[in-house]
Amino acid sequence: MGDMGEVQVLLVDDNQDLLDVLVKLLTKEKITVVEAQDTDGALAAWARHHRAIKLLITDMILPGQFSGADLGRFLQSQKPGLRVIYMSGDPETVTNLDLDSLFLKKPLNFSTFRKIVREELGIFGE
Repeated sequence: MGDMGEVQVLLVDDNQDLLDVLVKLLTKEKITVVEAQDTDGALAAWARHHRAIKLLITDMILPGQFSGADLGRFLQSQKPGLRVIYMSGDPETVTNLDLDSLFLKKPLNFSTFRKIVREELGIFGE
């Protein structure tokens, strides 16, 4: 287990209630999260923590200068190998995604969410 000071996940969604729930869920899994509500906040968090961030989880439709898909592509161009999970309640947004990206439909199934995040971070077992 890495030490808890290490940020593993950058979580971006403009719904603060959902952010709170997901942060709580991931923290319970001993996964360290930095959160943002828009792409500007995400880029600021990335600037501070990019070395430690292994996974970006982002909504597809965000306030700010980028969409979630653009944010994912930009951060992957900065850090090849960065894993990305996209989320959206609008299935139309899936069409402009890269095929190797993961996509979760909202409303989220939390147990599926937890399982996928653990797999992406290489955390196996209970």
